[in-house]
Amino acid sequence: MWKGTSCSPSEKRCLVHLSRGGGDAVVVREFDPAAKSFVKDGFFLKEAKSDVALVDDDTVLFGTDFGPGSMTTSGYPRIVKLWKRRGITKSGPEAITMFEGQAQDVSSSAAVFNTGYGHVALIVRGVSFFEAEYYGVPVEGTSVVKLPLPLTADVKGVMHAANWKTGKPYQMLFTLREDWTPPGGAPIAKGSLVAVPIDDNGVIDLVGLAVVYAPGPRSSIEEVVTDAMRFTSRSSITSWDRCMCSVRTQTANGPTKNCRCRMAARPASFPPTITARGLFVVRKLPQADDALCRWRPRHAQRDQIAAAALRGRWSGNGAV
Repeated sequence: MWKGTSCSPSEKRCLVHLSRGGGDAVVVREFDPAAKSFVKDGFFLKEAKSDVALVDDDTVLFGTDFGPGSMTTSGYPRIVKLWKRRGITKSGPEAITMFEGQAQDVSSSAAVFNTGYGHVALIVRGVSFFEAEYYGVPVEGTSVVKLPLPLTADVKGVMHAANWKTGKPYQMLFTLREDWTPPGGAPIAKGSLVAVPIDDNGVIDLVGLAVVYAPGPRSSIEEVVTDAMRFTSRSSITSWDRCMCSVRTQTANGPTKNCRCRMAARPASFPPTITARGLFVVRKLPQADDALCRWRPRHAQRDQIAAAALRGRWSGNGAV
């Protein structure tokens, strides 16, 4: 039974997960989408509770049952290894150990984020079901770097958006399950969506950290999805202003956040302009259920906001 697929950034190679009866244990086989066939003598993992991600066409980060002591008490991989194609042998994978979690952890797993301009590989140590540590995997070498994030951070994605303050090419987006005060910074409320610069080696710089969205007492973030140069965040605020927003514009004079919001149920009286905390301006569009949102940052906030600005293009008609 098909249980899932993960592909390399180029999408030239994929790893197909096959399960006996839909259970957690899977067989992993390498698949060539162009040839529409499994790769002979390609990457292969025997049936086990495995976690695997393609870093590139010839490199895999994976955890599986390596024998006694290699699994957590929850029954999931504790050890993450890096496997190069040249290390495929008939006796099994010849791989380098990159990380070892604790037996009492939930799991240790791999996450690879493709930005379209490069990728960032992380190892996730699941300390508990709601707590995790993140480690950056270097492009070269075997020493992972622990990210200075709280245990309650939940990484949502990485995208291509160079930060002028730190010089790092990407932005990593994460939410917070609890309040957090970064070293030398201001407190950030739980539920916030935060951006931080990160490079190819998975090293972040808190100097460029910025809060992208902080929900109010009656709002929360439901979902965050990233692609190469933008992200979409869906938040529940009230029954009428639930919306999906994309941030994708940065101008020479500073960042501008634009989004198109779809009203779940337009209120009886919807004013043509609403300003909230001096940050958001919502203008009613001709369509009854649409609104165009524009973020106009105050001058004092521009340095902080620029750190989270996401580079891209904005069409003249305002369409995302």
